[in-house]
Amino acid sequence: MSGKVRMSSVKSNYALGDKPGARTKFYGDDWEPAEFEIPVMPDETHANMRRAGQGFALKRAELPEAAAA
Repeated sequence: MSGKVRMSSVKSNYALGDKPGARTKFYGDDWEPAEFEIPVMPDETHANMRRAGQGFALKRAELPEAAAA
């Protein structure tokens, strides 16, 4: 263990998900089709994002793999 802490501001700009044609790729799934509506994330992913916001360490596969606008 390195004793370092990683800080992320990935959730600080909520407008990023409001772009037309937004789509997300979740681990183990294909890319969702680009839509002009904000994609609905699975309940499990939403719960994992809450846990990350509370400071819990998560595995990489517990959050969305990628997002594109």
